[in-house]
Amino acid sequence: MKSPPFHAIFRPLTTGVAALLLLPPGCGLGYTPPPAPTSPALTATEQARLVRGHAIHQAKCATCHAFVDPSGYSERELRERIFPVMARKSELDPAARQAVLDYLIAVRQP
Repeated sequence: MKSPPFHAIFRPLTTGVAALLLLPPGCGLGYTPPPAPTSPALTATEQARLVRGHAIHQAKCATCHAFVDPSGYSERELRERIFPVMARKSELDPAARQAVLDYLIAVRQP
């Protein structure tokens, strides 16, 4: 049996690699969000809110874009400029908004 030509084997591979390179940022190949931080200084309620914020982020935010490391923004930018727009787009209720915002602020590396 004769082997298939070289291009028949490698064309699909090169096409797939090219397609991945052309994906816009935020199409699932981004930074993996860290889990909610834990600390003995946190109350059980605060810890639960951070875990909930992480879960909501994964369920809502991550369906539209890859995780954007919040360390690139000041806490003020997150609170006043970026997060209000994103929370409105994802239609989060006030408690969910606060949980996600608390999570993002907690995982920031200043």
